[in-house]
Amino acid sequence: MGCRSRSALASLGLSVAVIIVLTGSASAQGLFGGELTGLPLFGGFTGEIATCWPTKSVCGPLTFYAGWGDDRKGTTLSFDLRRADTGPFGDDLLSIINTYPVRGLWLGLAAQANLTAAIGLYADAWVIIPSNRLSEETFSVASPFLGGKTWRTNTDWWFADGALSFDSRGFGKLLAGFRYDRFATNFKYPDNFAGALGLSSDRGDVTINCYLPFVGLQVDQKSPGGSQLTLRVIGFPWAGGDVKYHDSIGSGVLTEDRIELAKGLNKTYFLEAFAEYGQAVLGSGQISVFARWNMLHGTAKRIPIDDVFGGVPLVGRYQFAFDRQSWTFGGSLSLAFTIP
Repeated sequence: MGCRSRSALASLGLSVAVIIVLTGSASAQGLFGGELTGLPLFGGFTGEIATCWPTKSVCGPLTFYAGWGDDRKGTTLSFDLRRADTGPFGDDLLSIINTYPVRGLWLGLAAQANLTAAIGLYADAWVIIPSNRLSEETFSVASPFLGGKTWRTNTDWWFADGALSFDSRGFGKLLAGFRYDRFATNFKYPDNFAGALGLSSDRGDVTINCYLPFVGLQVDQKSPGGSQLTLRVIGFPWAGGDVKYHDSIGSGVLTEDRIELAKGLNKTYFLEAFAEYGQAVLGSGQISVFARWNMLHGTAKRIPIDDVFGGVPLVGRYQFAFDRQSWTFGGSLSLAFTIP
């Protein structure tokens, strides 16, 4: 799976340990016995609209998720070097765009704790086991020169959430939380050169760390027969983060044999929608199906970059941007437990 995937699984393991500590702080009552009304951020636990707050157990059950994710529009990474201060190419100097799908098996774990009858604390962690696909790269230097090539990719993507909820009793649950999202891709073994510069020995990589505050609303509806529908939307118009990007363009073409940047993000926003339908089983568990859609857009701040392309200094300012949209469909299993 590679070092990046192993590091993601290690991070998931740490998150699992935190979740187990969270859920093990007191005895949990029946998973779907009608007393638990809180929902974790990605948990699929039971909930119902009522006119007063019922008594709640301190701990909720664990929920395990598995689903297939598909980035149908393709993740897009773009690097543009513009507003050159020197050189013969004017304002439109260099552009590199990579587009590739991110698909694979998502695994997740979620849990909750009820701090009061109205306030809940939630945590979850997700990691993808990727089905890596080719990336199509478009490369242009001093338009109208245009080229392209393909890369093999290896993607590492995982995220973890922590949130508080307030049960408004009639308007659903108000959510406020924070997500850490780590997305990284290695590019290697370029092929199918079509007017593009480069060698088969070239390598590239991108690492994007996002720190995503969010607010949202969740509505839960439980039927007398034990089924439950959950709808949730979270997001925020700003997010912090940083990006590290490196792309080699042929040995001997660039004096440093690489274009590299590391800078914070701005003009970044995040949105996610989640729906889940479940049925109580054996009186103490629930099986469910779920669908999730999320999107993230970010732009790196413009800073100077100094490199040499074919003996011509590339002195100017760059802009790095990325867009990512993902659908996930799958199922979940919630389990109750009791600690003496």
